[in-house]
Amino acid sequence: MHIADHVLDTEDSANMAAEAASTGAPVHILPMIPLKAGGKFARLHADLRERGAARPFDGRLEGGRYEPLDETGRAARTVLERIGARTG
Repeated sequence: MHIADHVLDTEDSANMAAEAASTGAPVHILPMIPLKAGGKFARLHADLRERGAARPFDGRLEGGRYEPLDETGRAARTVLERIGARTG
């Protein structure tokens, strides 16, 4: 279901950013706090940028759609693979 063309998200919540990236709509990260280099938020936002899901908000609503992230599905597949490796 297509609800939004763009999502604006604050940089202080990993959950909001990951959930927004599951929409396929461009996610624009609004700066709020100085990010600690190498900290969890900085790593998450860098990962989302690498996947084409997020970009720092620069006042423009630009960016194309991407394959929505499915982190829950990815985590479930990893668990099932590891269970299978132990019993297989």
